[in-house]
Amino acid sequence: MAPPLVHAGYQKTGSTFLQRNLFVDDSVFHSPWGTQSTQAIEHFVLAHPERFDPDRIRADLIGPPDLVPLISHEDLLGYPVHGRYYAEQVVDRLARALPDARILVCIRRQPDILLSNYFQYVRQGGTKRLEALLSENRDRPGFRPHFRLDHFEYDLMHRLLTRQFAADQVRFLPMEMLRRDPAEFTRRIATFLDRDIAVQDTPAAMNRRHSARALGLQRRLNRFVQRPAQAPDRYRDLPVAVRLRDRLISAADRVSDRFGDNEAHLRQLRRVIARAVDGHYRSSNKRLSDVIGIDLAEYGYES
Repeated sequence: MAPPLVHAGYQKTGSTFLQRNLFVDDSVFHSPWGTQSTQAIEHFVLAHPERFDPDRIRADLIGPPDLVPLISHEDLLGYPVHGRYYAEQVVDRLARALPDARILVCIRRQPDILLSNYFQYVRQGGTKRLEALLSENRDRPGFRPHFRLDHFEYDLMHRLLTRQFAADQVRFLPMEMLRRDPAEFTRRIATFLDRDIAVQDTPAAMNRRHSARALGLQRRLNRFVQRPAQAPDRYRDLPVAVRLRDRLISAADRVSDRFGDNEAHLRQLRRVIARAVDGHYRSSNKRLSDVIGIDLAEYGYES
């Protein structure tokens, strides 16, 4: 079996584009768990320690010897939207099951990834303001904020991975490179795997988000109306309150489009993030730049 590729995140770094465009090339990849590998969460995140089975994982990945077994899931390094951080366990299990794996991690400017995670948090029913997610319990011993800033100190994640894997088995790439120069981004993955991979067009946003105005309304409405844990197959079978909430959110989107005020609302949220992270990531980004040989400052990272 060829060394597997494990695409481990981060969330909100173009994973959907990679899964739908790059990883579907069946002349390169073998994806027994699908291009979004939910079985990876089952094995590496959820399985009880006494039931974790490295041999079963390797057996599942066996396929044509000339293809790269693929595991891809953006939640493998953590799920900040739900305040869940478990990267150390996942890295340990990956090393036990797939010691020869190639680990691909996509990163993104910290202010942008924090904002995108906040939008996802609200879409999934969250009710707290951004300020609270970033600062609540920040200085309280034994606790951490919902959005842990150290989760996005990417040099720490790189060190965690290279504690278990050789440095040449780990590749960090900025999402901004994919947007600016998809050919270079693809070339680096191809070189990493020693394969020929077709270059993809610059990705548009795969998951359209609501305007900042609409998300602000949704956050307030989430206090009173939540989608059921098991949503019905047909939208019309959702509770009336949920459908009414969705109509109000769509109306807020239309108002934002009409008055062109989305950027003003976004600037306000970005100011909140800027105050919370001021200078926090500078040294981390410099260290990672040195290690991976990519000047992150050229892509807008604080350094």
